[in-house]
Amino acid sequence: MNLLGVGILAAVALTILVILVRTAGRAYWRSRGERVVQCPETGAPAGVSVDAKAAALATLRGTRELELSSCTRWPERAGCGQDCVREIEKAPAGCLVRQIVAAWFEGKSCVLCGKDLSHIDWTTHKPGLMHPERRILAWHEVAAVEVRAVLETHQPMCWDCQIIETLVQRYPERVTFRPRHS
Repeated sequence: MNLLGVGILAAVALTILVILVRTAGRAYWRSRGERVVQCPETGAPAGVSVDAKAAALATLRGTRELELSSCTRWPERAGCGQDCVREIEKAPAGCLVRQIVAAWFEGKSCVLCGKDLSHIDWTTHKPGLMHPERRILAWHEVAAVEVRAVLETHQPMCWDCQIIETLVQRYPERVTFRPRHS
């Protein structure tokens, strides 16, 4: 085989590899993240995660099989039929926690400063929540299964107010309030 033939073969192989990696990557990114589903057994909410690696590999095999990597009902019900996967297949983004939370924040403003929270950069400064009793709640403290219940009772806070209010609550003796200058 001449040098031109080897070059063409390498280009074709590289193109196929790029397509496969891109396809698997898309399936991986679509499948990752915590979700809230309704457990078919109990009818109660359950927090689940899809095995994103297995979903990516299934896509490469030409199938769209989803399987769970975690569930809040495990280990007690670890042998379940994973029928909740059908709910994820019907509306993959509809049960995704980050989508539920982003939709809830849409059109809302910070309970303390009034800052618009419709456009949040979820990679840097995540907003927080304020309990009716003024307790501050950060997102890492909210389990996926509790998200909908928490959103019903809490008010939205911007990241800045969340940080300040947390410091005020934790270290009140170290905080000095000064009047504003006009």
